[in-house]
Amino acid sequence: MENTSVNNRWQSAKQKRYKAHIADVDGNLTSEKEKTEYLSDEIVKRIRKKLLAGIPFGVCSARSFRKNKMLDNIKNAVLDNLPEAAAKRFFLFPEQGTSAITFTTAPQGGVTTKEVDLAELFDILPGNKDILSDAYKAKLFDYLNKNLSVTASLEYKSPKKYGFLAAIKCNSPFSDEDYRKRIELITKEVNRLLASAFPAFSASCTRSSVYVAVKGACKELALKYFALLYNISKDEIVGTDDQGEKNGVGWPLTNHKAGFSTNTYDPESVFQIPLSLICGMKGKDAWLFLDDNLSYLSPDDIQ
Repeated sequence: MENTSVNNRWQSAKQKRYKAHIADVDGNLTSEKEKTEYLSDEIVKRIRKKLLAGIPFGVCSARSFRKNKMLDNIKNAVLDNLPEAAAKRFFLFPEQGTSAITFTTAPQGGVTTKEVDLAELFDILPGNKDILSDAYKAKLFDYLNKNLSVTASLEYKSPKKYGFLAAIKCNSPFSDEDYRKRIELITKEVNRLLASAFPAFSASCTRSSVYVAVKGACKELALKYFALLYNISKDEIVGTDDQGEKNGVGWPLTNHKAGFSTNTYDPESVFQIPLSLICGMKGKDAWLFLDDNLSYLSPDDIQ
């Protein structure tokens, strides 16, 4: 039944013409376990082809733009000798989509960047800004670590503007599958604790960490920004991510009528299309398969 419903959605998706694309990086534009600071030449070529055809393209990541080599490498590869009109259609959405980085190229060379805070633009922030302070985040982290009832602990991994990433430290070795299940279990437990003591925050899981952030500070902001900027609907914006499960960081990007998961997925979603069930591939290979099968129309060409 599940496969029939997914296949029907897939057949319908292939008949549509989408107007923009937002793609997660790690495990989506790269292979599932690939450790790299670069996108493949083929992926870069596909992105540039869309931009030159007038299709807006955004790269979304948990990484911070100012401090991350990979996002800078992606920017340089995609914008290399790209005409200004095409460059303006390229965006980076760092910190889980809570900000948008736009680019302007000059004929004589050089790139100018501009950052838009999407959490502020869409007014998702609580009135009490003190909860965004490092001291408050440290207090929140300590509370979670002291009150977890599962057999694991959290290790503070990296601060984010609207929260933090915490790695999972298990007391005994696990297989990859067991470790994944353990992360999902801990994420649910963290959300339970947050609901009772820190209700302004929620948690989602990455491949190896728990992302704790202000509610709404997620990749859905990138979809909303494209919809606002280009006057198109969210369902005309392809969203791809390798973590489409309900508590995954990619769920907000993939749980809509133009959402595609390139690895884990939410079997209860009536919108999301899990590509692993369609083509039997994951990660970058699944993304390339998707790109071979979808059609696009530039928002500029809409009459």
